[in-house]
Amino acid sequence: MKQQRCFDPASEPFSDLLLFEGAQSESVSDALARSQVLSAAPGEVVLEGNTPNSTIYLR
Repeated sequence: MKQQRCFDPASEPFSDLLLFEGAQSESVSDALARSQVLSAAPGEVVLEGNTPNSTIYLR
């Protein structure tokens, strides 16, 4: 069972940012492999997560 983690913007660089809403943390490659792009803007990509009600934000 994977452990959930909370994002702390003060201690984690934006380049490694992964925010999960309603999902458990996983590796970036696993998350991307099971996601689809919802929107993309300069500096930010929003993906549909691999579990219900999960969204992944990459900056």
